Amino acid sequence: MTIRRLAVIGGGRWGRVHQTVAAAAGVAQLVTVARAGDYPTIDALLETPPDAAIIANAARLHGATAMRLVQAGVPVLIEKPAAYTVQEAEALIALSTTRHCVVMPGLNFLYCRYLTRFAQQLGAKGCIRAVALRWDDESDETRYGEAKRYDAGVSIAMDIMPHIWSILTMLDGSLPWQIDRCTLARGGRDAMFALTAGDINATVSLAREAKKRVRQAVITTGNGETISLDFTIEPGHITHAGGSEDADPQWREEPSPLALQWRVFEQHVAANGWAASHASLRDSVAFTVAADAKLQQARDAALKSGMAGMQECDARYMLRDALAGPLWQAAYYEAGDNAALNGYASSLIEKKAAWPLGNEQELLHMLQKATP
Repeated sequence: MTIRRLAVIGGGRWGRVHQTVAAAAGVAQLVTVARAGDYPTIDALLETPPDAAIIANAARLHGATAMRLVQAGVPVLIEKPAAYTVQEAEALIALSTTRHCVVMPGLNFLYCRYLTRFAQQLGAKGCIRAVALRWDDESDETRYGEAKRYDAGVSIAMDIMPHIWSILTMLDGSLPWQIDRCTLARGGRDAMFALTAGDINATVSLAREAKKRVRQAVITTGNGETISLDFTIEPGHITHAGGSEDADPQWREEPSPLALQWRVFEQHVAANGWAASHASLRDSVAFTVAADAKLQQARDAALKSGMAGMQECDARYMLRDALAGPLWQAAYYEAGDNAALNGYASSLIEKKAAWPLGNEQELLHMLQKATP
């Protein structure tokens, strides 16, 4: 089937980027479902189902939105994270199998030529012995011509670790990575993960509201040599003992990673390759959820020990991160409403309320008393 009519679910910056890529690929008709309550709604959309859909709405809604569309037989490309829990991912895969309908996670780093080239150079240097990845997001950064902002209701692990899974997979997809622990700083805006795969160690450092944008991978090979990729400004440069070189000399002439990802999605839809991306969906979600669990353990330990001595901005971020899940379940805020989450966290700090670890009902009761 050729994709002539495409629905884009989500009216934010990334949804608009996908619209641009699809239009450049020749999609004749684009229909946008911006957000809940806007027209056209998903119900209205499905009265005349599109040929395919891209899901780029609030992260916590990705899985449920995909289920509705796949149930209607609409192939979907789902922005990361493709699902918020392992159970949700498995349910989506099961429905895709039953309906013979394509479900593909949006993991654009799997289509980066500079990562392919970097991995090829690593292969020539011998096996990987150690990995260090760094991903810093700058405050008030502009990307694709628009201000970039993150959803405060989505942890840094759920937001970034799908990318990290993709990068590690590109370096060596055979390595069975296990996430051992997480350490937090700046109230959780910095998260450092320790990983192992057999006798190979890796560190992953993530940062929000950083002073500047950083994207780096530093690899130690079996012969003791260090080779690095700095893709802060894509496609970046590869540095090794012999010097530095352009990571992708054809970057400006060849299709972008997003354009290549779109081509693969089109191919899956045309061939009805409904199972082609099940493994990447399952594995990327499992990796991301495991990382988020380690982050939650580190955050809850910090909250349990008290936040004495912590700067107010750090305490607010940590509380906001912890509040997001239970407040979402209780419908206390809409996705992307960072101001509401900041307000709830500030109320608890102002009232000097003790954090009721693991007691969500007590938490909601406290918020009802603490907020006007």
